[in-house]
Formats: sequence, C-alpha cells, structure tokens
Amino acid sequence: MIQRYSRKAMAKIWSQEYRFRKWLDVEIAVCEAQNELGFIPEKSLAKIKDKADFALESILKKEKENHHEVVAFLQVLQKKVG
Repeated sequence: MIQRYSRKAMAKIWSQEYRFRKWLDVEIAVCEAQNELGFIPEKSLAKIKDKADFALESILKKEKENHHEVVAFLQVLQKKVG
C-alpha cells in the first residue's frame, strides 16, 4: 500500500502491526476453544491472555534469522508467554 495515497484507517489495516495483532487474536481464540474442550486449564489460559503480546521489531528480527514470518511470530509469542 502506498502510504501517501492511503487514508489512515486503510493504512492501519494493511500494516504489519495490525496483521500480527489479528494473528494474536486468532491464537487467543484457539486457546479459548481448547480451554472449553479441556485441553488448556483455566489458569494457563489466564496466563496466556495476560502475557500474550509482542514487539513488531522482535518479530521482524526473528524473521530475518529464520526467513518465515509465522515461525518468527510464534517464537516471539512463545518467549513472551513462557
């Protein structure tokens, strides 16, 4: 998306930060579903929701190392959650 031709709202939707935030929303939704099915205990789900976050710079750095954005995202998330 060419920045000078984009409205702020549209540029936000196409940003890397927004994309990874949506991925995080999906990961948390999966954990909630797994909690309902009995695979993730309530205490663990609370910890995941509390600690699940990332810094875009960390993901981009990891991506340069392993050449895979999904793996980089998950590695950063795993380190943050523990």
